[in-house]
Formats: sequence, structure tokens, C-alpha cells
Amino acid sequence: MKGTYYIVPSGLIEPGSQCRIVHRDGHWAARESYEANPDNWLEAGLMNFEGKIVCLECPRYIWDQLKADEPLMAGLILTYDTEAPREL
Repeated sequence: MKGTYYIVPSGLIEPGSQCRIVHRDGHWAARESYEANPDNWLEAGLMNFEGKIVCLECPRYIWDQLKADEPLMAGLILTYDTEAPREL
């Protein structure tokens, strides 16, 4: 299975607000796809203004990767492929 997570910038209207994290099956040019068709993306979680995940529905290995990379930033795109071979 392939998928894409995207941290949607909150905009300049409310600096310091939380950013939405959205998900869509498949690999996408997330920013362009989200701007063109936001209804095709599912709500997955929130990131606070400090770049830390507040909540996120995702597989454990994605959670671990994002938590290890905190602080995150708006506009981050994470694609994954669970069918890809993994190194041991």
C-alpha cells in the first residue's frame, strides 16, 4: 500500500495556530493535489505551533519516524510504500 501524509500550512491569518495533517492513498504531489481537491484528502491529525504532533492516525512506524524528526514544519510531505523491501 502506498500513501501520502501532508502537513497543511495554517496560513498567515492565525500565526501560532495548529496545522492539520491529512492523508491520501497513493503517492501525490501533495500541495498541488490538496489545493486542487482538498476533499480527496482525509483528516489524519494535528501539529501544534511548536512543530510537535498533537494527534495522528497512522501506522506505528510512521508515528515513530515523525516523532523522531520533531520539530516538524508546515508543508512537510511524507510518502510511504509498505510493499517496498526493507533492510534488516
